[in-house]
Amino acid sequence: MSVVSVPWFVIATTGHVRDTAFSGFALILPLTFAGLVAGRQAAVWGPRRTAIVADAAAAVLTAVVPAAHAAGCLPLAALLPLLFVTGFVAISGTYAARTLVPTVAGAAGKRLEDANSLYFGGQRAAVVCGPAIAAVLLPVLRPPGLLVFDAMTFAASALLISRTPAPPAGGGGARRAGWLDGLRWLLQKKAMAQLAAASALVNSAVRLMTIVLLPLIAHEVLRSDRALGVMVTAFGLGLLLAAGASGRITRVVEARVVLVGAQALMAVGAVLLLPRPSLVVTTCAAAVMGLGGGLTAPILFSLVDRLAPADRHAQVAGAWQWASALGSPFAVLVVGVIPAAHSRAPLTALVVALIIVAALSTATAVTRLHDLSS
Repeated sequence: MSVVSVPWFVIATTGHVRDTAFSGFALILPLTFAGLVAGRQAAVWGPRRTAIVADAAAAVLTAVVPAAHAAGCLPLAALLPLLFVTGFVAISGTYAARTLVPTVAGAAGKRLEDANSLYFGGQRAAVVCGPAIAAVLLPVLRPPGLLVFDAMTFAASALLISRTPAPPAGGGGARRAGWLDGLRWLLQKKAMAQLAAASALVNSAVRLMTIVLLPLIAHEVLRSDRALGVMVTAFGLGLLLAAGASGRITRVVEARVVLVGAQALMAVGAVLLLPRPSLVVTTCAAAVMGLGGGLTAPILFSLVDRLAPADRHAQVAGAWQWASALGSPFAVLVVGVIPAAHSRAPLTALVVALIIVAALSTATAVTRLHDLSS
């Protein structure tokens, strides 16, 4: 829901694409280090406790934004650091929760691909439901009220995770490993490092689309607050359908083919946004991009789960998430500081270029991996 609530709150209260981009940058800047920190913390506290504490903190911090706005003490200079801290704890909670998947999969006797497919399917369901609910609630609650509702979802997440069984305590090796050990392991695996770089380009394109491009289209082209919720919901629906089906697809289609094809599909969706879009065209483009993005994550994370050493799994998983998300904040920052990027056409062209380069990089990296599913 933050995908809709935060950008729309900023653009509705300031009216500036620049401020929206800067706020998005502050919210996702923790992607540049949260994976490494959360991986290390999950190895010390355990992923379950880390996720609970992080989600509870995100609930409080998100609620502070509309409260401070109502009190008239929320200038942009105060909003940006608040969003930064909120983004850090929210991202850390998500990363910690994801590292629970291998343990749960082992206990249930499921393939990693199937378990990650279920996990990302559930995560994508939230991506679908959040914007859909936001589209309905936004005209009633207005942006500040929507942020309060968003805070309640973080609290609900912390409560649900608290009711799950705790995984077995990690061994001493996991606790002694340094917070950079996961990154060192990743850099030793050249093909994996290249896949992480390609994933970083895709994530940058997705962040630009959801944080800046779609709000810009909704505000200046379609002139509708509900249009943003519809478009992001379509993107989330594509993510949901593809993530839920990825486990079955990789049973019959080689994983490397699925990876390359999925990113090509995302490029097609981005190209659809190049002409001046209508709501129908933009919604379809977002859905197509979602289908491509939904197929890739379960495959890549299953590969990480399979190859990472058991005593450093949390660190390696955190390093992967850090590396694959590293470029996103800076892509949003560039859009904020370059006036030429404040219009729809050049911003859309940038999204297309990022995805095409990522697809080419992925195609070369997978040839160096003998079997993505072994």
